[in-house]
Amino acid sequence: GDLLRAARDLHLGQTDEVSVASREEMTLGDFSEGWQGWNIEGDAFGEVPHRREDLPEGFEEGLVGDFLATSHDRRPGSDSETSDHRVGQLESRPFRIDRDYLCFLVGGGDYSGETCVQLWVDGQSVSEAVGENSTRLRKVRWDVSEYAGRQAVLKIIDRHQGNWGHISATSFVLTDEPPQGFPSRSSLLKVSRDRSLDKDTLRDWVKSWTALMSPTARRTELKSTDRLIDDFKTD
Repeated sequence: GDLLRAARDLHLGQTDEVSVASREEMTLGDFSEGWQGWNIEGDAFGEVPHRREDLPEGFEEGLVGDFLATSHDRRPGSDSETSDHRVGQLESRPFRIDRDYLCFLVGGGDYSGETCVQLWVDGQSVSEAVGENSTRLRKVRWDVSEYAGRQAVLKIIDRHQGNWGHISATSFVLTDEPPQGFPSRSSLLKVSRDRSLDKDTLRDWVKSWTALMSPTARRTELKSTDRLIDDFKTD
């Protein structure tokens, strides 16, 4: 019951904020310095990142800043079909995960493992985002708190030859800023400390709060060992 009460209070804002050392955002890549810090494979991404004014029509939608890594490189004078036929990959230098979230912009083809951005930790792919068949860039936010202190790399991958055979990405940032409606890191730390709760376990409960409180009916049979939310007394 303690974890449920704590998760409820955090979501309802019924906690006091406490001063916790703020960790500034860390930019991992915005391509304002070319391919510095990135290893390049293939010819899909071109010799340098695209500037805003070099982008094909529609590729600037959603762009923050002036630079974009995109494998839809038509600067050599090639047409769209030829550009989508090229393949390649960008891989970042290793970095330490020391913030709770990794945010970036992505667009392009919707092919898992072929037109995507992947996060690799300890030699394994742990998160992936595809472009959803749109040139418009959308913001992605990954919760990477479970990998705190570990080494990681980012991969921007284009292995698809054909329609929507490209990927675009930029503005990779490590941050502690939570998504809208999620309690701050300082609130989580204070509540876990004040109530003698494990902060990582409490964080998992807070992330699951919406699902726990959903009125959607369960589609599987209940077992004798199952417990209903009503079984937990929160008063």
